[in-house]
Amino acid sequence: MKVFLRHLRKVEGPSATLLAAPTGKARVRLQAATGLSANTIHQILNDVGMLGPNYRILEKPEKGKRICKNIVIDESSMPSVELLAALFRAIDVNAFRRLIFVGDPYQLPPIGPGRPFVDALRWLREKHPECIAELKTCMRVTQTASGQTSFSKGLELAAGYRDEGSPGDDAILSELVQKGETSDVQIKFWSDHNELLGVINKVLQDEFGIHGDDAAAFDRSLGIDEKDWRKCENWQILSPTRIQPFGTDELNRIIQHRFRARLLELARDPHSRWPRPMGEQEIVYHDKVMQRVNQQKWLPKDAKGLRFVANGEIGIVAGAWKGKSGKPDNIQVVFSTQPDSEYRYSRSDVKEAIELAYGLTVHKAQGSDFNTAILILPRKAQTLSRELLYTGLTRFIGKLILIVEKDSQPLLDYRRPESSDTMRRTTRMFKLLIGQDAGDVGIVGPYRPEGLIHRTSDGTAVRSKSEVIVYDVLLSLGLSVQYEHPLIAKSGDANDFRLPDFTISYQGRTWFWEHLGMLDTASYKAEWQDKERWYEVNGYSERLITSRDYPGGIGGIVYADEIRNTARTRILSAD
Repeated sequence: MKVFLRHLRKVEGPSATLLAAPTGKARVRLQAATGLSANTIHQILNDVGMLGPNYRILEKPEKGKRICKNIVIDESSMPSVELLAALFRAIDVNAFRRLIFVGDPYQLPPIGPGRPFVDALRWLREKHPECIAELKTCMRVTQTASGQTSFSKGLELAAGYRDEGSPGDDAILSELVQKGETSDVQIKFWSDHNELLGVINKVLQDEFGIHGDDAAAFDRSLGIDEKDWRKCENWQILSPTRIQPFGTDELNRIIQHRFRARLLELARDPHSRWPRPMGEQEIVYHDKVMQRVNQQKWLPKDAKGLRFVANGEIGIVAGAWKGKSGKPDNIQVVFSTQPDSEYRYSRSDVKEAIELAYGLTVHKAQGSDFNTAILILPRKAQTLSRELLYTGLTRFIGKLILIVEKDSQPLLDYRRPESSDTMRRTTRMFKLLIGQDAGDVGIVGPYRPEGLIHRTSDGTAVRSKSEVIVYDVLLSLGLSVQYEHPLIAKSGDANDFRLPDFTISYQGRTWFWEHLGMLDTASYKAEWQDKERWYEVNGYSERLITSRDYPGGIGGIVYADEIRNTARTRILSAD
């Protein structure tokens, strides 16, 4: 992004470029990446007078529209239709030349209505594919135990939860389950609540030297001892939900009571110098907290800072004062994004705007990243989806630690396209779409919600249109087809597996069909060669069949006749 904006300035000369992000954390990252000033979308709305009481979005700007030539919106998967519409009402749309969306369409869809980024991307792929620039090469490298460097295995693992995964993402999952660790990823398992807490304790001990209830070591891991407030995001526990024993409400309570027991005791003592614990979560001095509403905040005249705290900013309670002479109790919070500013919160402010942040939901963590992300994955949770898991897997910078209930089955289940929340949304900005409850209208095909998911003729959800063609051709020939069914190594080790695109059965015999996409990409080709070797080592190569996309069209071209002829030759005519 920095290079792009620098080149744009070189070509066009100085021009007004508006950098926008949906959260305070995303704004800071965008600003750091570009070296230019950035704003949250709510800050832009506030500047033009479009935020009313309780931060309600108003219909029109009261202070005039923003004028700029280029608009960059980071973390574009997060804004809802409503928020984006408000942003466009706040800007003079006749003045700008470029609207640039930056984001990952496989992350969580907006909390509010719609999925405008995905819709816009689909429309661009169909109408203006030349306007899309996709990052296809992983630029993050890690150091192996032997001292060599390799691409991030954590990000390669996460690629399995996109529509277009790589040939090697199933190998990484298999290796991780077998060894418990690979490159920058670890996996651990739990069966009940007590075992989950034990695993978390072991992770804190092994990774950060926190033994038992050692509050001093705990504070060091968060930078509290040196007042290095940016370090409060050194590590982060993530969960798919607030409720349940594995949810953030319970985990925050347990962690706070373990490491803040003495401070809680002092704060509850009416004779101590500390104010009473604040809010329902009993927040005290040195607690790690998160801002949960967008809010303008007072700072002294000569103080640094934005005088605005955005939803999602994480910080530490750096001060706590007991009110005297009729003055109220208050705490002071320093946020990692504004480490030179101390924001004051009264008891009522805390109740409205602050919550504990030792554990965060994946939704709350979207737009943030952490040096070490500790992701808890239960077998079932109402909020779980492919996008939630993908978002959780991509929140780390240095290390990802997965704490999975019982076995690796959840990691397999949520790879499947039908687990996508984005694709189940019955909204589409550029085409008519009728919801699932409107069956009496009699509208079928692309105007139904199912038209947003790649489905085969028998209803199986797959990752791409090419796979739909391959699957349906195989089915039309009378073959039995399973999609991404685990294939176990000849050793019988259930943790050593691969996921063929299609497992085909015919007259009591079985074949494995892989459809290949980006063979012109070096990393993709290398991963496929590794997977091909696995088939050979395990004695499956004679039953392995491949097909491929050819250049052209949107995402490549697959020829049905070629698939049909290959299947007839290799399967139907096999001896």
